Amino acid sequence: DGQQHVPVVFMTHLAQEGAMRRALARINRLEVIRGESTRLLRVEDI
Repeated sequence: DGQQHVPVVFMTHLAQEGAMRRALARINRLEVIRGESTRLLRVEDI
């Protein structure tokens, strides 16, 4: 089909999970996103 798919990784500063989930929901609504492609992976300093 000639379409290419590439992974994109965002690393943020300390952020509230709800804000991150809202941002991912907005990203999922973008025309260039096919299906629900985004995932949230929490990385914490212990």
